[in-house]
Amino acid sequence: MVNLEILSFVFALYLMMSSEEKAMICIQQSRLL
Repeated sequence: MVNLEILSFVFALYLMMSSEEKAMICIQQSRLL
């Protein structure tokens, strides 16, 4: 099971990101699949 502290930290980082950065990450993830 994932540590809740790590999960909330990652989520906080995700919220701080700009939408452009989120789009870049989505593109990178789709390439890996």
